[in-house]
Amino acid sequence: MNRMLKVDLNRASKEQLLSIPGIGEEQAAAIIDYRKTHGRFRRVEEIALATTLPGVTIDDLLDRVEV
Repeated sequence: MNRMLKVDLNRASKEQLLSIPGIGEEQAAAIIDYRKTHGRFRRVEEIALATTLPGVTIDDLLDRVEV
C-alpha cells in the first residue's frame, strides 16, 4: 500500500509547507511565524489561527498535515 507521508506543521520547513496544495509563500511564512510566536500547533485546525487558506478547507488538509 502506498501511503502518503504527512507534513508536520510543527517541524516543516518552508519548502515542505509549500509542497501542500493550497499553501503558498504567504501562508507558509505565516505558519512559521505563528510557530515562532505561539509555539507548537496542538491541533491541525489551529492553522486557521495562523493564516487564511483561500480555496482550501481544514478537511482538505487533514490527509496531508499532522501535529
